[in-house]
Amino acid sequence: MLVAHNAPFDLGFLQAACAAHGIRWPGFRKVDTAVLARRVLTRDETPNCKLSTLSRFFRTKVEPCHRALADAQATVDVLHGLLERIGNVGVQTLDELQTFTQQVSEAQRRKRHLADGVPDGPGVYVFRDANDRALYVGTSKHMRARVRQYFVSSEQRSRMAEMIAAADRVEALECAHSLEAEVRELRIIAAHKPPYNRRSKYPERTFWLVLTDEAYPRLSIVRSPRDTDCLGPFSSRRQVESAMTAIHDAVPLRQCTKKLSVRKPSSACALAEIGRCGAPCEHRESVEAYAFHADIFRQAVLDDPGIIVHRLLKRIETLRGALRYEGRRPRPATGWPPS
Repeated sequence: MLVAHNAPFDLGFLQAACAAHGIRWPGFRKVDTAVLARRVLTRDETPNCKLSTLSRFFRTKVEPCHRALADAQATVDVLHGLLERIGNVGVQTLDELQTFTQQVSEAQRRKRHLADGVPDGPGVYVFRDANDRALYVGTSKHMRARVRQYFVSSEQRSRMAEMIAAADRVEALECAHSLEAEVRELRIIAAHKPPYNRRSKYPERTFWLVLTDEAYPRLSIVRSPRDTDCLGPFSSRRQVESAMTAIHDAVPLRQCTKKLSVRKPSSACALAEIGRCGAPCEHRESVEAYAFHADIFRQAVLDDPGIIVHRLLKRIETLRGALRYEGRRPRPATGWPPS
């Protein structure tokens, strides 16, 4: 029997060496401490199942350092620590240990047909139960291959076995590229809160950019969008504020927070004086003319973001031509340096 941490990696070298020297691989039985740790330990105990992390958790005598002897000695101590954990659940023999670490049941394997109709391309896949409820949402550059992995032994997450048992079909949403897939994945998670997605437990931690509902709309940061013409989700306030700044650089949407009247004008702010805003507050722009700016944002969100990207790139070229680089001021044309 061989014991290794992340056994397929180590055994791959041994099998390649046997093949190079014409030696038939003996077919050793193996115990993978990485797989065993994923079954035994929770994320509250260890953030991951790396050998160095497990070594600290079990306080091994030797610290792993990516050297054969030290790593092997640390793996032995980790194995002993894991065996102490599973002794009280009836695992006493090697056969019982290998059964315990085998994550994929025969019932899970029998559902391989759910991946048959999934296209092989970038997109979002949604596992749904018999009541059409979204159980789990994921994304991949190669959806069919990724979905098939949920039915084989490489899938080590215990909660996925429970999810597969409840799944009745897989819905596939093809996307033009990975970026579109990731955005659609996050939106579906935020909308349906599938129980087997960890990220769906904290939808309140995301931010969105939306247009306010008024005659002269402005950008607003919200926690949950009310409709589809919104930009997001963003994982932090810093990200959403950076996106808002970029859009303001490309589109002259007003940045003041007061509600503007279509009948009574009000005083303009400094942004209007420097040409960063069309001053709808003073009615220099009509409701119809201002709506053009709002429609640019909606078009970028719903159809083609290139219209905003093009404007930002053009602004960068203008600033570059004026030598207005970040953290640097252009030198005066004459009289520099001072005598």
